[in-house]
Amino acid sequence: MILFQIFFIIFFLYLTVKTIYKRDFLPKALFFWILVFLGGAFLLVFPEFSSKVAKVFGIGRGADIVLYLGTILSFFLIYKLYLKIEKLEKKLDLLARKLSLKGKH
Repeated sequence: MILFQIFFIIFFLYLTVKTIYKRDFLPKALFFWILVFLGGAFLLVFPEFSSKVAKVFGIGRGADIVLYLGTILSFFLIYKLYLKIEKLEKKLDLLARKLSLKGKH
């Protein structure tokens, strides 16, 4: 095992423990992030697994499928954040309207 792998395995395990003990996440989000962090650690310990999965999907290298999945996950999370921001903006707008009408009476 090379230094890179050891460093990032420790990093992923640290993030997993921190996520569990922080208790700021809903159960679904907690499960998702633990799965992501432990999945990253798993792929660092067993990099040949990603190569086998890549071959099943007709992709040449395991690193490529990890990059593709990371990109897809990033776009998905950006989309979810966009929807959440839009929802919060609508709520804030409604609250501002109610407060302004309340102040006129």
